[in-house]
Amino acid sequence: MSGAMLLQDAASGRPLALLDSQVITVLRTAAATAVAVRHLARPGSRRALLVGAGRQAPAQVEALATVLRLEQLAVWDVQPASAERLAGHASSLGVPAHVPPSAAAGAQDSDVIVTVTPALAPVLRADEVPPGALVVAIGADGPGKQEHEPALLARSKVVVDVLEQAATSGELAHALAAGLMAPEDVYAELGEIVAGAKPGRTSDGETIVFDATGTALQDVAAALVIVEAARARGVGLEVARRMTEARPVGGCEPSYARIRTGSFVRRPSRLRPPEPSKLALARARPRAASERATRTPPRRSGRSRGRRRSCRFRRCRRG
Repeated sequence: MSGAMLLQDAASGRPLALLDSQVITVLRTAAATAVAVRHLARPGSRRALLVGAGRQAPAQVEALATVLRLEQLAVWDVQPASAERLAGHASSLGVPAHVPPSAAAGAQDSDVIVTVTPALAPVLRADEVPPGALVVAIGADGPGKQEHEPALLARSKVVVDVLEQAATSGELAHALAAGLMAPEDVYAELGEIVAGAKPGRTSDGETIVFDATGTALQDVAAALVIVEAARARGVGLEVARRMTEARPVGGCEPSYARIRTGSFVRRPSRLRPPEPSKLALARARPRAASERATRTPPRRSGRSRGRRRSCRFRRCRRG
């Protein structure tokens, strides 16, 4: 899917930036993976499995390489050619990567397992996930999507991004439908762990599933980071835009504004718009009450109106 994201000022509603929503989704999803791995993976994790080599996979590789000192990355996809290309991309980043014969084979000795597929059926069985692993389930973000068996969630510590959303569209929804879990069985939302309200991993042997369905707040946070980075680096498209008004309102003069890397920035006050034409001034200038009175002809009586019409008629005949 393609689309655009309009970032606006929360106080005034003024547009700040127009961004590619696909880019935002890819980056914030990878960022959520990095945060989950940092707080929920076993200390010293070195091996990871990435299931799915689609559009979001390269950013997932970079996220894993950022928070882990990877010694081995297994990449598996239903299309082997896509998996090979992704493994080559990982190798170009200095991450040792290979393509296992199956997802189960890649999961055997993995500390972190990330699944980012549009699957409608489990890509891994519950008994194929080794004890103590962190499973980041990204693909199930809508009704009908599923990457893992409900039994995996039932025997694991489950962390979600938003409980209400995961219960209707994430992996948690399948566990609830199967009667293997209840909403209160969810350990925490990721935000609670990041904020320190609850501890993350408490032992090396516990298996943790992070059910990531994606939130709008992540989109906003990612968009702000991108806009700030664009300003700092001087990149992005700058679009000049004139803020025009017919006349000053509240004593404020018309001014210029511009979009720099997607955000409106007011120019210094010494920059003034061109002087308006006389016609524009005439149209914008309000009429005084006395002027309106003189321009409105007085109402005449019927007799005087009749004489004036007859005079005009005589003038016309003389002409």
